[in-house]
Amino acid sequence: MFRRTWAFGAAVALMALPAGDFASGGPASSDAVLTASSLPCGLDSAGQPYGFSGFALQRERPPAWAVVGQGYIVRQKQTAGDWVRFTFAQDSGQGDFSQGYPRSYTSAWFRTEFSMGQYRGECHGQPGQRVPRIRQHAQCPRTYLNTFVRECLWMLINTGWFGGAGWVHPGQVPDTPGRYCAPHEQGSFFESDFGVVTKWASEASPRPAPKVRNLISMKASLNGSGHRGIHAAMYFGFGRAGFLCGTNGTEAKTAVLVQRGSKP
Repeated sequence: MFRRTWAFGAAVALMALPAGDFASGGPASSDAVLTASSLPCGLDSAGQPYGFSGFALQRERPPAWAVVGQGYIVRQKQTAGDWVRFTFAQDSGQGDFSQGYPRSYTSAWFRTEFSMGQYRGECHGQPGQRVPRIRQHAQCPRTYLNTFVRECLWMLINTGWFGGAGWVHPGQVPDTPGRYCAPHEQGSFFESDFGVVTKWASEASPRPAPKVRNLISMKASLNGSGHRGIHAAMYFGFGRAGFLCGTNGTEAKTAVLVQRGSKP
């Protein structure tokens, strides 16, 4: 059985987005594991699953922007002077790299770029078995080893941190139940270091390959080999006394946090 976990994400709260396309989505599961039963190769005429070659890198794709940190501030008189800040660092095994971002006095999505790779896998029959061929727009080989190929699957995933820094100021703020709000005095600040994927805006790949169908997209944890030694942290500072509220838990248990002047 084919089984492999693919790393596709960055730290704290990564949202893989097409350039210029930002949407707010609810929290999602961060893990995705491919198995033979979950791959859409289908069954042959005898009811047996088609074989799968596994994914192999075809070529590198242009880097794609991804949101790696998010912090929200409700626009109220009581939140004047509140700020959010983000830091992102990685130990590549060859040296330490870090990326700093300035304070933002409004809600912010902090972005960086990740290298992208295009992978392909072949759905095939058993040795000597003739299989019905599915017509596809992209190039797909007719044989794999000593078997005939039915169709190909493609996947775009990030292959590591590329670099760069940017930020966007979203207009909307997530809902936070009042029971998840903790009080903070003026001048205090809170650091959130969760280091796991907690939210995705879209399950689509950042830049789909042209004329490619059967494109598989997925979400995975930071524990993959493509993200060795990642450390990321969000900072929330209070210019006035207020509340720090979580979307699905308190500040000690959730990574998506909102600064408010009063409880909702």
